[in-house]
Amino acid sequence: MLEKIESLRKLYKDKKLTSEELRKLGKRLLKHHTPQKVDVLARYQIAKSDLLMGVHCPNCRSLPMKRRQGIWVCPTCLFSSKDAHIAALKDYVLLLQPEITNQQLKEFLQIQSSASAHHILMTMNLPHTGKTKGRKYLLPLDE
Repeated sequence: MLEKIESLRKLYKDKKLTSEELRKLGKRLLKHHTPQKVDVLARYQIAKSDLLMGVHCPNCRSLPMKRRQGIWVCPTCLFSSKDAHIAALKDYVLLLQPEITNQQLKEFLQIQSSASAHHILMTMNLPHTGKTKGRKYLLPLDE
């Protein structure tokens, strides 16, 4: 992208907009930008049941890691991590949807305890809507 911008800059040397106009245009573009919503599973004809659930080990890529006393432990290489679930939740956003419930988190990360799922969601300090069983947490892509 940067190369394309540079080639356009060389091609068009006369400035058509002032710095203030460019700033306003940038703000307007950001305000009206809507990210493309692509249903990855439908596009590649993958059933949700075909997804491999759980937390991948960042060390050996084994699946799933087990949650023990607030830490993810790989049963294959014994690697441990406090935040290995973050990568799995990024995958969740890209493959499924940008919000998640406690129950969906339990299923996707392959954990048994609702309290552990709740603790993960609370420590991530995510924006949420709803109460109790209807609560949904918004998962960011950029963390």
